[in-house]
Amino acid sequence: FSEINIQIQGLQNNANDLRVTLTGESQIDTINARMNELRMSESKLSQELADLENSEFILDQFNKEKINTIVSNINGKFKNTKFNLFEEQINGGETECCEALVNTNGAWVPFSNANSAGQINTGIDIINTLCKHYEVNAPIFIDNKERVNQLIETDSQVVNLKVTFDKMLTVA
Repeated sequence: FSEINIQIQGLQNNANDLRVTLTGESQIDTINARMNELRMSESKLSQELADLENSEFILDQFNKEKINTIVSNINGKFKNTKFNLFEEQINGGETECCEALVNTNGAWVPFSNANSAGQINTGIDIINTLCKHYEVNAPIFIDNKERVNQLIETDSQVVNLKVTFDKMLTVA
């Protein structure tokens, strides 16, 4: 009788081992199925990412073209002045700025680096453009006129203030 119990116990242990093996294989099948789902999801998400990156690229190109159009439109309104309205960043993005560029013998230099004559003539160019846009003429007072050999043309009245050695105020 004990021999039969030992055989039964051995068979039960064998059955338990088989159950454990079957459970492990079932888990492996579940894990494999999940891995396949994740691979398919990865492929789908990779495609979505590529589509989004393409959309981002197209938007960046649109923004650059829009910036170029805006700058070209604004700069087309001035004769001797250009404006730098956007500064390109290291990462390729654009930051808004507003810097007047002065034409100095064919080279465009920032307003702050231009000589006095260039700054004064740039101011007159800006005033001319604003007067034309708003259809008005405003008098222009130019201080330190002795620093400028030649002023650009303007339809506005110009009041020149300059240093002289005259004892009396001269109005010309």
